[in-house]
Amino acid sequence: MEQDAGKICPVCNTVIMPNENVRRCPHCGVAYHADCWIKNGGCATPGCPANSATPAAPPQQSAPQPVAPPAPPVGAPVNAAAPAPGPAPAPGPIPAAAPAAFAAPPIPTGVQPAAPAAKAKNPIVAHILGILSGILSIVLGCVCFGMTTGSGYSFETYGGDAYTGIQQAAAQTAQNTAHMADIVRFGFAGLLIVVGIALIALFLGKIIGREKS
Repeated sequence: MEQDAGKICPVCNTVIMPNENVRRCPHCGVAYHADCWIKNGGCATPGCPANSATPAAPPQQSAPQPVAPPAPPVGAPVNAAAPAPGPAPAPGPIPAAAPAAFAAPPIPTGVQPAAPAAKAKNPIVAHILGILSGILSIVLGCVCFGMTTGSGYSFETYGGDAYTGIQQAAAQTAQNTAHMADIVRFGFAGLLIVVGIALIALFLGKIIGREKS
């Protein structure tokens, strides 16, 4: 159409020439090339009813009509009293509750549950062992007193050569060593005896105190 010449086709965005077939939208009046109208499947204007992409409006549903209450029968009083309720049924026996599957059996009256037995403690055995340890310590001390550490060579002062002097020095060294060993032996034996006496006194006192209490 001549009046649509020079307009822009919304589909191909090109100018409509005077000698081209034109299709005008019957709703919005926008001009299209006839081929563009067919190719697009209708109008390309958003919101236009001829646009294939425009969703159809949902059909309108009529609002529900209120239902009138039923009219009373002819001749019935308007403020008729409601029928009186009948007598309530007598309550039946209440069923006994079923026993629980994992309930503990009841404890008879006057019978108390047995308490767990306490572990028996006997300190007397420990005290006796302590006394025996003291006796053993005294025995070992007496054994140490009776041990011999060897005898030193007695020597006299000889006048003479160097060999005699070496013998005298060796004898003096042996005597000194024997004396030192005796001192250590006596000291260790005395310590054992003292420890043994202390152990016997300690544990014997505990036994006597326990018997009095």
